[in-house]
Amino acid sequence: MGNSFRRQPGPTLYDDLKTPVTEDLRLIGLLFAFVIIAFSFILIIPGIRGIERMWATIRVFVALWIGAVILVCNFGSWYYNKICTRVQYKAHVHPVSTPQLIQAEIGLSIGLRGINITLIEKSCGYPVGHNGVNRKLQDDDDDYDYYDHRPFPGEEINYNEQFSWADPWAQGRLDFGIYGGKYNQEFRAAKYRGVPYPIMNIAEHFTLDGEKIRWYRKFRVAGWYTHILLWPFDATGLLDIWCNHQE
Repeated sequence: MGNSFRRQPGPTLYDDLKTPVTEDLRLIGLLFAFVIIAFSFILIIPGIRGIERMWATIRVFVALWIGAVILVCNFGSWYYNKICTRVQYKAHVHPVSTPQLIQAEIGLSIGLRGINITLIEKSCGYPVGHNGVNRKLQDDDDDYDYYDHRPFPGEEINYNEQFSWADPWAQGRLDFGIYGGKYNQEFRAAKYRGVPYPIMNIAEHFTLDGEKIRWYRKFRVAGWYTHILLWPFDATGLLDIWCNHQE
């Protein structure tokens, strides 16, 4: 039993468990904080007498709802779209070989503080040969199925990558070094980590800053001013709750 589940001759080793992040923990924490406040108020509702109980409940829950919506808008996503298509998975292929295309769902989410790109392998209804190469379906082709034979059967293609331009919000120089913007630095780090080609191809469009292609600059500036204007609304809501409580 001492040698069970071991890779000879070393000690027990476990493979890395790499799973994509499917939820935004920061948003969940903010919403959980509002739920705690609402639950705390529910506990003290019996101590309020008369018709004031109803009006106090309405004021507090409306204020909490508005505050939660504002925070979700500040840290969440404003634009989202996805497409299911055939795409090249790996950026570097052998010069004489045909790049194998995968069928995957690619999603892009844009918020005030950055973008989030997802890549999930799934069947999109394109015919695929048994050799794993996507080709156009011919009338005399009988060996085609609909993605039952994946080009990379030993690899789970499920990625969720985030690229941020906030904290700090500075534009930075037009490079990828220490003086570049935060987004450009995260883009270069993703290249070193070997992030799949479809994600890097989309993210690269936000690194351009010239020839009227300045998506990164425009989204960053818009996100900066919008999040600055959203914070006073939260402060005003808390002040409103406090003033009503004093009455």
